[in-house]
Amino acid sequence: MYIYEFLKALKLYPIDFTRYPNNAFYLGIYTIDEIIQKDIKHSKDHQYYLVYFLQQKDKLYSIDIDKEMDMIRQYNDYILILPHKSTIYLDEAMIEAMRLYDELVSNFAFQWSTAIFASMLHNRKTSQKPTLSYFYYNPIIYQMAYARFVYFIKMYCYYRLRKNRRGYPVRHFEEHLKNMILMYIQKDCHTYHIYQLTNYENNEFDLFLSQISKNKI
Repeated sequence: MYIYEFLKALKLYPIDFTRYPNNAFYLGIYTIDEIIQKDIKHSKDHQYYLVYFLQQKDKLYSIDIDKEMDMIRQYNDYILILPHKSTIYLDEAMIEAMRLYDELVSNFAFQWSTAIFASMLHNRKTSQKPTLSYFYYNPIIYQMAYARFVYFIKMYCYYRLRKNRRGYPVRHFEEHLKNMILMYIQKDCHTYHIYQLTNYENNEFDLFLSQISKNKI
């Protein structure tokens, strides 16, 4: 029943794409003090994305992103805590989490698969176009999507491996996850028998995974 408990506890925030112009060049994140120094129109937020349009070469614009940065911070603040003995199964739990995530991508509005994140993290080409194009060429959308992806993996690992014992923060999780992502995409990521990916049986996982597509929206 851990998958039900995991999905019930999961808190995923929607990403609003409509706030960002498609034809803008994103020049980086700036504080309100830096925006004021540059004499650029701004709101009351504390952080901004500076954007530039080729059609208006002599002018810079700002997009307030306090809400987006707060979303990223909330995802990043989640610390995975597990008993030491459970961490020996962490690799397998990560693979299960990625397989579940990708099945949800195929059937619901998650949008970005593990393979796309792998392309961004390991500088791989995807269909002869920049991987950032999958994120509407917008770095802040990528940062939000990736933070949400890592949070999803952490939460799954917690509910998969938690025990009624004292836990400890898992160190260097994200660095290890990057390696596991690369390992995962080299496998048969479309199997409905998780044993083929992990060499461990998980009947609850297989049963749940095989039923996701019937709920496609």
